[in-house]
Amino acid sequence: MKKMFIITALALMSVSVQAQTTDAAQNTTDKYSVATNSFWSNWFVSAGATYNMFYTGVERGMSNRPGLFDGSRSTAGISIAVGKWFTPGFGLRTKVSGIWGRYVSPDETGSLKNKSHNSYKYWTLQEQLLFNVTNLLCGYNEKRIYDLIPYVGFGVTRNMTSNDYAHGWSAGLLNTFKINRRLAVNLDLGINLSDDRIFDAAMTTHREYGTTFAGLDRNFSAEVGLTYNLGKTGWKKSPSVKGFKAEIEALNERLRASEEEKAEAIARKDTRIAQLEGELAQCKAAVDAMKSTAAVTEKSSTTLQPVVLFRQGKSTIDASQYASIETLVKYIKSHPDVQILIKGYASTEGPQELNQTLSKARAEAVRDALINRYKISADRLTADGFGPTNDLFDEPRLNRVVIFCDSTK
Repeated sequence: MKKMFIITALALMSVSVQAQTTDAAQNTTDKYSVATNSFWSNWFVSAGATYNMFYTGVERGMSNRPGLFDGSRSTAGISIAVGKWFTPGFGLRTKVSGIWGRYVSPDETGSLKNKSHNSYKYWTLQEQLLFNVTNLLCGYNEKRIYDLIPYVGFGVTRNMTSNDYAHGWSAGLLNTFKINRRLAVNLDLGINLSDDRIFDAAMTTHREYGTTFAGLDRNFSAEVGLTYNLGKTGWKKSPSVKGFKAEIEALNERLRASEEEKAEAIARKDTRIAQLEGELAQCKAAVDAMKSTAAVTEKSSTTLQPVVLFRQGKSTIDASQYASIETLVKYIKSHPDVQILIKGYASTEGPQELNQTLSKARAEAVRDALINRYKISADRLTADGFGPTNDLFDEPRLNRVVIFCDSTK
């Protein structure tokens, strides 16, 4: 009998593990999918007070039997249990209940309601598989208050008064009402069945037992108790397949957008590089043009090499142009008798009179700089404006210039 009990317990655990695997494989939505917890998570202990009503196989055919709640059939008891939830829908618990029991059999006077005659002491040990149908049907919700949990089990019962054992089965309906994360109230309605002669075995023969439901020893019970959850409780939601697909699609969309932004940035960079290369080519061409038109030495022409460029419509000298002026200063100081003619020009854009005035203002600005900044004698400098021109350079903006001539006689 003990071997049979161990084999059945192992079978129940195997069913639980298989159910857990099947449950995890089928959970493809956020409603049902949870992450697997460690072995030490979701353990619980419970204890309660029971009201028991005993029916035995020896009652068959007897008349004037006690009713369901008659004191000669019913008695109080206690129970304790420890268990674990392997998934939100499947768990195991080991439950011990008992102490006081009753069976219905006639005493020497033939009475079936002699309480002192039919009392005994017993205990029942059951290994039970729990099915949380609320979570299985509606999905796990940690805020849910009520859970409906049917169960089935197998175990052993001992009649301590007559020192007899019997194996049997159990089934029931466990109702839990959550108070907080740790504590819940239980209402457990169950039945234990025994196919052996646990109640007053001498009253009948073994062949009379187990042939019908009425031939089994039965214990109907109603229990009210508390359950306390140990360690880590509850379950973490795991992303669903649909959620993974949506997240992957969002990442792909971001990747595509990033690639488009990268391509646009490269295009802008290439455009800017081409633009700068064009501007550089124009600057080189302008420098070459100025070099080709300016005198390389004072012997070959009366026009000196330094030139001062101006912005459109401006007669103020940019800081970058003082290098050209300083080149002229060195020339003047190394030739004490030289006379310098400062010639101002403008491009052809705009009115001619305005450009004439602007060209002269540019020449005078350079003359003032030579006198005030570089201390060149005013007697050696002559400034004049020569108006707009296209003859100096092909590029119009390069004609906004001041050039220098050696006017020594």
